[in-house]
Amino acid sequence: MPDGAGSTEPIKIDVDTYETIVSGIEDTGKEIIDETADAEEPDSYAASNDVVPDYQDYDVRVVAVLKDLETEVAQLTTLMTDIKEEYLEIDSEADEDLTQTHDEWTSGASSDN
Repeated sequence: MPDGAGSTEPIKIDVDTYETIVSGIEDTGKEIIDETADAEEPDSYAASNDVVPDYQDYDVRVVAVLKDLETEVAQLTTLMTDIKEEYLEIDSEADEDLTQTHDEWTSGASSDN
């Protein structure tokens, strides 16, 4: 972003930092819940308690939410990686266009002579 003084610094993505952050999110997402986790089944004695079935229902919901969250985080990191690749591709194309335009100007191809 220009600093008000006419800065022409290019906007660039710090790929290493971006990849480190995305990798950290991905690693953390994999640790949300063990993929083999399931809600606990109470034994018959505990299940006869009036409140245990309610807790069991909540346990089932929490496990499902955590598994969904893990899936969402995986999708997010895939999207973030795709965005980075798209950004780099657009940046590369812009650099190529700029170089081509610069070469045309300096070779006189754009002049009226």
